[in-house]
Amino acid sequence: MEKANYTRVGSYLSDPFLRDHKNLICRIIGPLQQTNISNDPNILLNSVANNHLNKNEMEHWITLPQVNPRKHEWLVGRLVAKEIVKEWCLEKYNLIINLNEIEIDKDDFGKPFISCIKIESLGPLPQISISHSGGTSVAALHKEGKALGIDYEDITKRSIGSWLKRAFTEQELQLAKNCDETFLLALWTAKEAASKALGTGLQGRWREWLIKNISPDQKQVIVLHKGNNYPTQLFQNKNQIIAICEQ
Repeated sequence: MEKANYTRVGSYLSDPFLRDHKNLICRIIGPLQQTNISNDPNILLNSVANNHLNKNEMEHWITLPQVNPRKHEWLVGRLVAKEIVKEWCLEKYNLIINLNEIEIDKDDFGKPFISCIKIESLGPLPQISISHSGGTSVAALHKEGKALGIDYEDITKRSIGSWLKRAFTEQELQLAKNCDETFLLALWTAKEAASKALGTGLQGRWREWLIKNISPDQKQVIVLHKGNNYPTQLFQNKNQIIAICEQ
């Protein structure tokens, strides 16, 4: 699998990554850390929410349970998604836009999409994809408007066990027979990314998304679903796996 590189540039809360892929804008953000004397994480989260969410998002934010990892995940997922849109606006239109002018909503299948009055009249809005693992969130956007899906796994915080093999058919396990469990997790992320590119997600139907082919260098796989191929790229560094599917 290709090594994922990470660098920090500019005045963003998130970091860019996969900069070698010119048609993609990808960013990653880790857990938000409290830096003042208070130990209450809600002080930081509420401050970030007030500064960067719009009215509709704030109405949803206040309905979320106070002490819940999903609340943090929901917030950082929107932050990183808004920042890829912010970067895209600057690159495409030379337009500086505030995060609270961007809304990240989702459809009935949970697929995120962009709403932003400030840029909707300028042309079609790109599709985006978001993923979370271990308190970290990533988001991706295709500059040419292609559908895409991204999936991210923190290897250090993701249990690998019998559940993983149940996600694959015997034929798939035979195809990956010489691979270790970490690569099986990478194949799982490929299924997730492909299903997100379609816009449906896996919906618990793991075995309806089949690993059809693995490249010799293990950097690319083909995921097959209902007769359609979904080429998916795999990236890995020491602790993280990322899969991206472009359609």
